[in-house]
Amino acid sequence: ILARNLDVLVIQSGSNNVASPETVITDVKATIDLVYAAGTLPVYLSITNRGSASWASNQPAQAFYVNQSIKDYTKQTG
Repeated sequence: ILARNLDVLVIQSGSNNVASPETVITDVKATIDLVYAAGTLPVYLSITNRGSASWASNQPAQAFYVNQSIKDYTKQTG
């Protein structure tokens, strides 16, 4: 992807990823750093609510945690 010299790269985590929030956060941060260092603007799309699928009781809080962590990180780095 980086060899294509893109102007923008969109990064999206799905709601299935909230089961391992720390892993998602670590992976997204690393991707943001790599893409930004290559001169491409990374754009992260927040984890959104599921449509008709139900959430486990802790998943909405975990999705919020992932989204907020990435938002805070991008404020520090960008």
